[in-house]
Amino acid sequence: MSIEFLAIKPEEVKMYFPEFYAPRKLFFEINKQGNPIGFFGIKKIGKKVGEISVYFNEQDRREITKGVATSCLRFPFSLGYRKILIGTKLKKMERFLRKMTKLGAQYLTQHNDMHWFEVNDEF
Repeated sequence: MSIEFLAIKPEEVKMYFPEFYAPRKLFFEINKQGNPIGFFGIKKIGKKVGEISVYFNEQDRREITKGVATSCLRFPFSLGYRKILIGTKLKKMERFLRKMTKLGAQYLTQHNDMHWFEVNDEF
């Protein structure tokens, strides 16, 4: 399984996918075996800390496997980050991230309807 993260210009994200856009964020297209399946964003919130956002195209959500998800969680470390935060409102994603605690992800807290997790570079 080949997962690639291809850089996207922020202005393109702002124009074509404004609900995913945020200032000071790096954007990538997620490709599985050469096919685009979603988008990845990371915003620097500390010296070596980032907050990630992931969006999968609805028609490609069947492509989300453990391998794809762990690639998304590990990718920021290739960019020099030491720790990432990810928040989710989706029950399915929360359950998945709770399973990832066996591999080193940590559940932090629930704030309103968001569940927050932390992953460090030892993941």
